[in-house]
Order: sequence, then structure tokens, then C-alpha cells
Amino acid sequence: MKRCTVLLVVCVMCVGIIAPAYAQDSERRTSFSAGYLSPLSPKMFSDYWKPGYFIGVSEIWTNPEGIGEFGWLADVGILGFDYDKAYGERPDDVYMATLYLRLGFSVRFSAPAFPYPYISATMGFGGFLGGSDFDKDEKISFAAVALSAGAGVRIPIGDMKLIIDAQCAMITKFVETVTYWPIKIELELPFSLMAD
Repeated sequence: MKRCTVLLVVCVMCVGIIAPAYAQDSERRTSFSAGYLSPLSPKMFSDYWKPGYFIGVSEIWTNPEGIGEFGWLADVGILGFDYDKAYGERPDDVYMATLYLRLGFSVRFSAPAFPYPYISATMGFGGFLGGSDFDKDEKISFAAVALSAGAGVRIPIGDMKLIIDAQCAMITKFVETVTYWPIKIELELPFSLMAD
């Protein structure tokens, strides 16, 4: 697991070097995603939490360069892991959902033939707000580095793209790190809903 973590960090750190150089004169697009989350590490995380869900909205600035696509991203969403009641009732200081905002770089390399498989990596900085109920006072908030790497397919549907992928994702405060597997379905629009 430590080797996998080191490899993931090295891959996505390269994104921070490559992406800004290619993100000039970029295209803007909005995408909506939803999917399945499976806790991976540390052991307490994988033991006490069951698979959950996530939903999100992303704004992407990219500059396609042949088989590569480099750019910036901003996304907001909810990560919802379900507490495993086999270990008893949920403690008051254990939170079931996290609202997040992430800003970062992304890189994607795609094959030029249907169903357009690709590999990708992102590196970003995120703000996270967690709570069992967002309208109660029992909330926590923190800032962390958010990293991910994965593979998937990007299928054209008219001018839009249907994206299906699986990733290994990490949220780290360096003294504390969690990893999980997100599997998502994403609909990418050919334009930005936030553009002027």
C-alpha cells in the first residue's frame, strides 16, 4: 500500500508541472458526475466505513494537444461514506458526509479510437466540511491536498461526452491520509454553464 501511495503521489505531482504549461488558450466545459466510493486505507477507515456515494459538478479549462489534454479544474460535491453499524451505533464524532471544494490541475491521455479509453491524473488543493447533518452545529472543516489517478472511457454522445472511469484517490494532510476507490459516471457538456 505504501508503494502504491508513493507512485500515486509521484504521478500526480508531475501534473502540477505539466498542466500549467499546456493550459493556455483553453476550452471551458462543465460536467456533472455521480458514483460509488469504496474506503481503502487506513485500516480504521476501511473497517468502520462501508462503501458510499458521491455527486459533483466540475468546471474544466483544458487545452487538447494530440492524444493529451492538460488543464485546470474546479469542482464541488459531496462524498458520502456510510458508517458500518456492525461496530455499534455511530459515535458522535464520526461524520458521514463531506462537502468539498477542490482547485487543481489535470492531465488525460486518450486513445484515438472508440470507446476512447484514457488514463488520467489530478492534483489539487481542497477545502472539506464534514458533518452528519449539515444543518446542525456538529461540523468539522479542514484543508488538504487531493490527489487521484485512474483510467476510463470517454464516449461521444452528440456534442457531449459520457465518461466512465475508476480511480485511486487520496486526501492527505501529510500527518493523516485516507485513500479510497471512486467509480464514476460523468456527463461532460460541450460548453461551460459559467461562461459569460
